[in-house]
Amino acid sequence: MPRARWISEVPDIRRVSVFACVALVTLRLFIGWQLLHEGLWKTNTMDSARPWSGEGFLANAHGPLRDQYRSISGDPDSLDWLDYDKVADRWIDWKQRFIEHHPDLSESQLRKLNELVDGYEDFRAELVELPEAVEFPPKGVEKGAIRFEPDSKRLIVDGKLHLTQRERNRLITMAHPDWKDGDELPSEYAKAVDLVFKRAQRLGYLERLAAVLKGDPERITYDVTDRDGEVMESFVGEIDVYRAGLKKYNEDLAEADQAFEYDHLASQWKDLQEQRLELISPVVALETEMHDTAAKMLTIEQLSRGPVPEPWTMLRISDAMVITGLCTLGTLLIIGFATRFAAASAAILVLSFYLVWPPWPGVPEPPGTEHSLIVNKNLIEVAALISLAALPTGTWFGVDGIIGRLFAGRKQAKQS
Repeated sequence: MPRARWISEVPDIRRVSVFACVALVTLRLFIGWQLLHEGLWKTNTMDSARPWSGEGFLANAHGPLRDQYRSISGDPDSLDWLDYDKVADRWIDWKQRFIEHHPDLSESQLRKLNELVDGYEDFRAELVELPEAVEFPPKGVEKGAIRFEPDSKRLIVDGKLHLTQRERNRLITMAHPDWKDGDELPSEYAKAVDLVFKRAQRLGYLERLAAVLKGDPERITYDVTDRDGEVMESFVGEIDVYRAGLKKYNEDLAEADQAFEYDHLASQWKDLQEQRLELISPVVALETEMHDTAAKMLTIEQLSRGPVPEPWTMLRISDAMVITGLCTLGTLLIIGFATRFAAASAAILVLSFYLVWPPWPGVPEPPGTEHSLIVNKNLIEVAALISLAALPTGTWFGVDGIIGRLFAGRKQAKQS
């Protein structure tokens, strides 16, 4: 009798086990759905105007693996966007990929594409003849900038040299000495000069890029010299100021070990990001505009091919692996197939997210409402996935259980 009372006081182990099974399977389904939905959302953005990329997440990495994660993004500080040669090479490569993506481009489309990227070969205006007072090559105009072809009756401006406002005025006053800028154009010659001048203001995107990265006095560093070539004054451009700020930040980050130092670093990093966006935004806008303008040249059939595929960089490979991993592992966890493998693999995947910016002592606190120390949501999910990898939840509810029972039934049939 005492033995019976003791047994009755023990909790129902079978009921607890069933409850635990249901709870663990539910946990597996929830995590699987969260991973799958995240992967599907990222996939759906690929065809949108703002496709998902882990570039920003990786570029802002902190902690012991900061350099490794940032290197995956390829250009974590956007310095390549501020280098004319690197941007120009990328645009030229894009033009070639555009041509390969649309092998049926007409000669007119190819010409427009080359003019769009590289600039125009020349600019022309019709003119029957030059006035007697005008002699070519004209004085006061850069050599080779403009010429007249009597056979084709064209006034031609070189596509790389263009014409300045002063040169345009000089050309007109050669034939009309009393003419002043703003007066009505007095002859067909003056109208032709004005027309070809206006046409010569059109720049290819590489020329516009050079104007932004090489010609803006606020962006570039340059020296003011006297007639003897001696430096009178030096001006440091915004690009070099940004580079110096990055160097200072990395030096301070390596030496920081106090909370107030990390607070200062956070403010410093915010300022650097504002500088970065201000510097690269015009270049990014130019690239976007170039792509949009090129797309407008295409026919409906050509547009149906979609955008020009991006080259397979380390960042793009990383993005593809993340999306594939989220969708695949999420699906496996939901259906309960290869459950332990899926849970262990998902734990590694989520752990890689955790290590991008771990909430460890000595690591700057990430922005946001979450304030964690060592353990955050990602690490909790890693622990849950490891627990699922240690238990046969797929056998309890999932494809693993169906396969297991199927093989068990065949084994029993053979034995009988």
